[in-house]
Amino acid sequence: MSISPSEQRTLLLEKLRRLMPLMKGSLALVELTCGTPSCRCHTTGPKHKGYYFSYRLRGKSHTVYIPKRFQNEVKQAHAHWLELKRLLEEWTASEVQELRQKAKPSTKERKES
Repeated sequence: MSISPSEQRTLLLEKLRRLMPLMKGSLALVELTCGTPSCRCHTTGPKHKGYYFSYRLRGKSHTVYIPKRFQNEVKQAHAHWLELKRLLEEWTASEVQELRQKAKPSTKERKES
């Protein structure tokens, strides 16, 4: 059974309400050298790993270090953003489907052509 575009949009709106908080951007795990000159990361030891969140605001790129205690929260908010993008594509497909149905010529219009 197929659902109507308006029913589909209602379901999508419910999904959207559950996506808060969200953060648009990129989350990256990077390896880096710390600021302590005597640390082993400056010589042969492993580098320190940390998450950074990059985003654009008013046309400018920004990057923020994410402390360990906030990593899960930021990962979840970023996952919500990715889900939002997927839902927007689904919403667009629904709108296009409805537009095509509305734009379809009726049987009478096709006979007159």
